[in-house]
Amino acid sequence: MERAVRAELHRLRSVLGEQADVERVLRRRLALRMQEQGAVPVKDPVGWFIGRGLPQRQHCPERRCDDGRLMHNGTDCEACRWLVWDKRALRTSVAQRLAESLGLPDATALLAHDVPIDLRTRLESTLRQECRELAQKHAAAMQEHALYEEQLREAGERRRQEEAAWAQEQQLLPCEVCGQARSGGLCPGCRATRQTEERIREAVGLALAVFGDQPQSPAKADLAVASAAEAGMRRRVEGSIAACRAEGGFASVAAQRGLLEAELELDRLRSSSLEYLASTREARLAGRQAFEAEMRRAPMYESYQAAQQGALEAEGQAQQRVAEHLLKERLRSFRAERQRQDTAPPDLYAIRASEVRALLCSPRPSPDKAAADSAGGTRRDGQGRRTELVRQPLGKATVATAHATAGSV
Repeated sequence: MERAVRAELHRLRSVLGEQADVERVLRRRLALRMQEQGAVPVKDPVGWFIGRGLPQRQHCPERRCDDGRLMHNGTDCEACRWLVWDKRALRTSVAQRLAESLGLPDATALLAHDVPIDLRTRLESTLRQECRELAQKHAAAMQEHALYEEQLREAGERRRQEEAAWAQEQQLLPCEVCGQARSGGLCPGCRATRQTEERIREAVGLALAVFGDQPQSPAKADLAVASAAEAGMRRRVEGSIAACRAEGGFASVAAQRGLLEAELELDRLRSSSLEYLASTREARLAGRQAFEAEMRRAPMYESYQAAQQGALEAEGQAQQRVAEHLLKERLRSFRAERQRQDTAPPDLYAIRASEVRALLCSPRPSPDKAAADSAGGTRRDGQGRRTELVRQPLGKATVATAHATAGSV
């Protein structure tokens, strides 16, 4: 009996939670069972206790239901109520169909208490047949659901086996950068180096998104900001790697230390970006409004100094929230613009214009040298290479074409 009680208490805790008073729930259940037993003598108290008093009577999908009532609060179970309504609706539907088959106007006569015994017997027989059919359909649906769950479990097991086999195959691959065997495609040192480069690119993007919108000469300012951010990151990362190698660390350990330094530097850059954005006009305006709003609540504080302290804290929190919002929006705009530039088709006009500018800016020969080359039957192209000129006599057709062109002009 003690083991049975302990097992039931453990099950009640799993159903109702660890904070529930499961002993009180079990005492109330036993009291209700004894009240139902009444004056009927119990011949086997242990058997009655284990078989009737202790088990939960759950007639619905609600796990907390016990004989139509919820165990944690003692209220009526809604799921059991719905089941009762379903049974009443089923009885009414069967009576309506039977009344139509018998030619009765409605099912009121079949549902009355004084219905003839033959009609009641026929109604009960039809209702039992309908319940058996519903039970068979439910059993078939449960069997189909169990088969479906078994198929899902088998598919999940196959997928896990395939993933384990794929992971084992990946572990046998050499490093694609340094060629180290059994590195899973990328050894720890090369992976740390690649992640470090990603952190550097993130830092450059963060610096451009926050500090790159200068009103004077934006292109030069952006280039300077990006160069400074990248140089600072690389200087710290390379210094950390050099210090680790000087202490006798392996290359992979030094790469991991460089990655850690890059992450720390990225966090510092983010903090400085938030400080810069918190000093912008939008953040100061929001902070001043928060300060004024909090000072209007000064009578709720114990003293004026306490109200000022609370207002200053509200001002700082407002500026911090605005700074975080501005940082998020600027990063989103920067990434969208970068993605648009990456996916945009090449500008052929800009490419040709750059080539023309390069030719115009290239050094040209002196006039005397050009005249000498021309007299000698040579000339220089845009890149300074000398080419021979072949002199050919002009035909009559060529001369006539030249005169006609000149006349039209």
